[in-house]
Amino acid sequence: MAIKKLLRRNIDITVKNKELEERISKYENGSEFSAANDLRQFVDLVHNSKSFSDLKEGIEKARNAVSIINQIYSENLFANIDSVHKSVIADLEEYNTILSGIRRLPKGVEKFENEISQLETVLSNIKKKTASTDSEMLAKVQASLEDALLFATEGKSIRVYGVFCKNQQNYGYINQSTKSWEEK
Repeated sequence: MAIKKLLRRNIDITVKNKELEERISKYENGSEFSAANDLRQFVDLVHNSKSFSDLKEGIEKARNAVSIINQIYSENLFANIDSVHKSVIADLEEYNTILSGIRRLPKGVEKFENEISQLETVLSNIKKKTASTDSEMLAKVQASLEDALLFATEGKSIRVYGVFCKNQQNYGYINQSTKSWEEK
């Protein structure tokens, strides 16, 4: 974007920027990226929120995200990532040819050679994870999230003094005279 601002009169740069933005936004709407974002949001939500409904929704999203990531690693489904990677690399190389055609580049504008090698490194790091240990760990995480979701929705019966059971439930919250369990 900084190059686009510095070279705003060059139509080739403007078109190439739009193509790159479109590829990246298309990938951001994909299942892998949204699963990773759901997990990041869940980690932040657990530390910051005390709302029952937010936690319940976050647990459901995180459980689905772990399932998607487990499927990607266990079955080596990296086709979407590979195709986006190849197209972004091709776009960056075309961007470099456009930049090399300009006689005088503004100060601070450089070609994308380092970024291309960094993308190659990131892709190899993503793929080198071992499927067997990761899938076992992800299965444990998914089971823990399912237990947390079950507790969040139904509560838990706790034996007290071996004589009677105490039912522990989270009833939600009351906000501005509106009860969360009555909203639905």
